[in-house]
Amino acid sequence: MHFSIPETEVRSDENGSSYVAYNIHVNGVLHCRVRYSQLLGLHEQIKKEYGNNVVPAFPPKKIFTLTPAEVDQRREQLEKYMQAVRQDPILGSSEMFNSFLRKAQQETQQIPTEEVQLEIYLSNGQKVKVNILTSDQTEDVLEAVASKLDLPDELVGYFSLFLVQERADGGCTYVRKLQEFELPYVSITSLHSSDYRIVLRRVRQDPILDPVRCSQLLRKAQQETQQIPTEEVQLEIYLSNGQKVKVNILTSDQTEDVLEAVASKLDLPDELVGYFSLFLVQERADGGCTYVRKLQEFELPYVSITSLHSSDYRIVLRKSYWDTAYDSDVMDDRVGLNLLYAQTVSDIDRGWILVNKEQHRQLKSLQEKGSKKEFIRLAQTLKYYGYIKFDPCITDFPEKGCHVIVGAGNNELNFHVKLPSEQMKEGSFKVTRMRCWRVTSSQVPVANGTANPSSSSKCDVKLELAFEYLMSKDRLQWVTITSQQAIMMSICLQSMVDELMVKKSGGSIKKMQKKRLNGSLQRSDSQQAVKSPPILDSPDPSREQVVKLSTKLSSVSLRGLSSSNSAGDISGNDFHGNYAFEGIGDDDL
Repeated sequence: MHFSIPETEVRSDENGSSYVAYNIHVNGVLHCRVRYSQLLGLHEQIKKEYGNNVVPAFPPKKIFTLTPAEVDQRREQLEKYMQAVRQDPILGSSEMFNSFLRKAQQETQQIPTEEVQLEIYLSNGQKVKVNILTSDQTEDVLEAVASKLDLPDELVGYFSLFLVQERADGGCTYVRKLQEFELPYVSITSLHSSDYRIVLRRVRQDPILDPVRCSQLLRKAQQETQQIPTEEVQLEIYLSNGQKVKVNILTSDQTEDVLEAVASKLDLPDELVGYFSLFLVQERADGGCTYVRKLQEFELPYVSITSLHSSDYRIVLRKSYWDTAYDSDVMDDRVGLNLLYAQTVSDIDRGWILVNKEQHRQLKSLQEKGSKKEFIRLAQTLKYYGYIKFDPCITDFPEKGCHVIVGAGNNELNFHVKLPSEQMKEGSFKVTRMRCWRVTSSQVPVANGTANPSSSSKCDVKLELAFEYLMSKDRLQWVTITSQQAIMMSICLQSMVDELMVKKSGGSIKKMQKKRLNGSLQRSDSQQAVKSPPILDSPDPSREQVVKLSTKLSSVSLRGLSSSNSAGDISGNDFHGNYAFEGIGDDDL
């Protein structure tokens, strides 16, 4: 959570006397306005409670009226003071500090203490109405929601409240987690926009909280929200090469059920089901595709795809692992081999795997001979085999405003960067050298140039993935990617870390064991073979070679970069820690 005081205001008190107000912003949004005397009072309280040695330096009083330059100097000093207090593990979490900010927030927005009804949403859109006081803090509101849902006291701490913005396309953007120093009713009311809502979401994954039960509740709520009754339907699942597989399922079937139905239809062995996942993919007008996200265990695929109301989206079956060593397990089975072969040919066709003319000739020859295993083994030696490529976007590395195409694979994020000088550069960021990362969002005005949420002007939502990278033995640096696929990038990073940690512990890919009949999948009566993809076409000179990226990258919008959320804003409450980072030694650098 980043505290700043970017501006001051000259205001009048109830007696008509003017004073300077310091506007305290949290993550770029106004939280409260305070006077110097109020902050001085807070400082004296903290000093009395914790002693001079703990409390950071506070800007001194001045006898005479401050000049504009001195006011700005004091603003900078107060900003550093607030940041130092917030970052201190004792002072920043103290009730003294948090109650000061809550009171200041309520006074700034001029909202009296009274009983109101506040709407809290679950992740799937279900609405929960709770009666609270306008002065109730985040913890009070969370407990009120828990009481309404009959959530046991011992599980309340596993959930948090988040400020979420609804987008015009029907999706939503998580803005931030509500903090202990704010009043949820005041926070949501002060935005003066119906686009924002407060959402309850799980934040801890602990064995005490039954994930199966939690997922059941979320799936049920999703189905109720979309008002889709439970009935038998036919769902189309696509393979990477475009082949369509139709499976008969229930609308209430979860992701695992649908995956098992597809496996049954294709006659994929039980022990290989866990090597594959279902992904939500958007088909683009240029014939390409955008991987939106991996379908999760808490959702119903039929409901998820139907609620988008667009034929541009489809559900695709694709391998879910990164380590190419697992390919051998898959290739030992006929169906697994065909799926992996079809995916590899598709990735080459769309230019995700880098192939020169000679390599292309060898691959085509193997394809004509029907040598699928040899085809895959040759492909494994090629650059970017097994990578997922993302749409062109923007990065601040090596300098701000660079156009980039990002690829995820081989436990890294690969960058093809076009510098402002038009020079092309390539580099990779290993996941084992990322200390942590997070996804942030912000509104970007596209009409009248104002970022005021209450404005009637249209706004785009900008998503950013920021990660802290170990550039050298003693130097960490934040790298930011501005992309609408930032969440998918984060999912890829997390799955890479999970896979590394499983391998480190001596394990293997987790096999899917639930909902089996007599220990195995219930097989479909009518099975479908994986079709062999067509022979590779001649090499396309416009395919995604590094030197040919200029045209594709030049179409990326730079809108909103000036309002980028600094990666320095990262706090311990809202980033993904990387457990694989701990294993780095000097030899790895």
